[in-house]
Amino acid sequence: MMKLACKDMGTNCPFVAEGETAAEVKAKMMDHAMAEHKEMMDNMSEEEKDKMMKKMDDMLGKQM
Repeated sequence: MMKLACKDMGTNCPFVAEGETAAEVKAKMMDHAMAEHKEMMDNMSEEEKDKMMKKMDDMLGKQM
């Protein structure tokens, strides 16, 4: 089981996405971010979003 916490992404939020694959965890994290942190996501540049996705990839890659 792979996990990624919202706190790992720099928020003060207790949400943790879990799944069998990195893609599943990332999808759950993005669904959560768009639902619960919409204003933050809307204000992020494409470069910031790319960095966030890379950070998720790096963190999940360490769990493999």
